[in-house]
Amino acid sequence: MTPATLGFAFTLEHEALHSPDLRDEALRLMASPSWGPPLRYFSSIAVSGQKKVRRPGLLSAKERDGIYAEILATEATGTVGMASSARSDEEFAQFSIDTQIQPWSARKAKTCGLRPWEPTVTRSQWLIDVLTFAERAPANQGVVFAMATHAAAMAEAWASNITLPNGRDAHPRADQVSGMSVNHKEMGSRYVRFPRWGTFYSRAYVAQLGGADRIVEVVRPAVVRELGAGMYFQLTDSFESALSDEALAKQHAFELLAEPLLPPIG
Repeated sequence: MTPATLGFAFTLEHEALHSPDLRDEALRLMASPSWGPPLRYFSSIAVSGQKKVRRPGLLSAKERDGIYAEILATEATGTVGMASSARSDEEFAQFSIDTQIQPWSARKAKTCGLRPWEPTVTRSQWLIDVLTFAERAPANQGVVFAMATHAAAMAEAWASNITLPNGRDAHPRADQVSGMSVNHKEMGSRYVRFPRWGTFYSRAYVAQLGGADRIVEVVRPAVVRELGAGMYFQLTDSFESALSDEALAKQHAFELLAEPLLPPIG
């Protein structure tokens, strides 16, 4: 099965949100041509009780960099988003990052992104860009994923179920998405995300699962590497095989191993 949309979702330490390093890495990722369609449409979510710093709309690269720096200097904005357009569809690309911890939100900051399957030539570079961002941010846990539909990818990125017009859940594991949503305040602390094609866990989480060698023994990932504050495990060599039977079998094995750290479902 060929994926329709690629994506990632990580949690970040609260202390890193206003660091110059995170600002620079976020701007670098926003500006990367590897998204396919350029990220020019700005949106934001204000902190509860505050007004938005700026209306949503198209920005030049210079405006984008300046506004992001301005937002980081205030406490009025909770989340910044840059997208390829205002309309979310199969050609949609988006990057979102928390700039404050909302009172009603998780104890950790969140960042996520989506990009369309095409263009082919930028897929490998996009993965490099995303993992570099996760390493330098730094992230403490998260995933890189491929989904058969854009709606499923949206549900995965935001850990929020989407119901299709036919009444069915968009995500193939809606129960897992619900588990992450219900327990969102504990994601990145007590719980980690369910393993996907690419899975990043901090060294502390890896140790709780028996260490990297134990994960390799059980899951047999194609790629294992140290990444910043943790370890990255990739089930197959490329995105092209991310939804293959081999990848899904390895993912299931990883889920069983990681169960002590996963949010309850059902």
